[in-house]
Amino acid sequence: MFNITPKNSNDIQKYLSSISNIGRKRKFNKNEFLYREGDDPSHLFYMTRGLVKCFYLNDGKEIILRLMTDNSAVLSYAGFITGKKSLEYIECLQPCEGIWIPLKEVEKRREEDHEIDTVFRYLAE
Repeated sequence: MFNITPKNSNDIQKYLSSISNIGRKRKFNKNEFLYREGDDPSHLFYMTRGLVKCFYLNDGKEIILRLMTDNSAVLSYAGFITGKKSLEYIECLQPCEGIWIPLKEVEKRREEDHEIDTVFRYLAE
């Protein structure tokens, strides 16, 4: 997983329109999972509002990796980088809203559109 720390909200708003064109608005309910261990990391969720918990299980006990809130890029990052299944769970602790973005489309568009590439470099910080 990775998290975005906004440099300033104007920068974030400027780039949101770019990524909203390649994804779709999506809402998740409290206690709903974005990812579970073993899922394919096929999407990034740019969360504009909400709170998620990223964790894994060790002998049946939750090990919390991080909590993420508004203006966060939520993704099973290790799975995305390695091309393997997710090792973690991502659960909504509050209702969440944002943009659900297919990662295959991101890769395709990054080559074509420098603004999209800039957005995702920014998110990776």
